[in-house]
This record gives sequence, C-alpha cells and structure tokens, in this order.
Amino acid sequence: MNSMNSPQALAELLGERIKLARLNANLTQTELGKLAGLSRIAVTGAESGKTQLVTFLALLDALKLSPQIDS
Repeated sequence: MNSMNSPQALAELLGERIKLARLNANLTQTELGKLAGLSRIAVTGAESGKTQLVTFLALLDALKLSPQIDS
C-alpha cells in the first residue's frame, strides 16, 4: 500500500471532503456537530482526519451524504 492509499491518507481525504461539504452547506463546525450529535471538537478532529469511523459516519449522515456510501 503506497502512502497515498494509507489509512491515514484516506482519513485525511475524507476529512477534507467533510469540511468542503460543511462549508457548501453554510454550516459552522458547531452547527454540524449539533446536527450529528457531536461536539465541535469532534468535527474539528474529523476534518483533520483524526477520528473514529463512527464519527465520520455520523457527520456524513448529518450532511445527508450517507446514501453515497450505502451502495
């Protein structure tokens, strides 16, 4: 597995995409956290790629992006 496909690199990429989706939805980290049942700190961690999978999934669900991963 090369470094571009490492688990950490993929987590960082997912974090960047979550941040972009949050910004496109005109949400603050605090607002997204409330929608997902998470703290702002949890959102910050996810956006930097440093979180657990369950947190990523909660954020994707709050952003209404989970159908994209259900297929």
